[in-house]
Amino acid sequence: MRAAEGEVLHFSEDPDISRFVPHVAATARQPEAYVWAVDAARSPDHKALLAAQ
Repeated sequence: MRAAEGEVLHFSEDPDISRFVPHVAATARQPEAYVWAVDAARSPDHKALLAAQ
């Protein structure tokens, strides 16, 4: 899957996730809540990384 120009994609290894909600990760160094997103240039890399896990 590749994002269109100007779009971002969200990937998860959790097949039951229905909504991406910003949160503070247990390992976070910043106190702000985030949802990680991947742009068009990095979406193929990220999907390959998840598949390799």
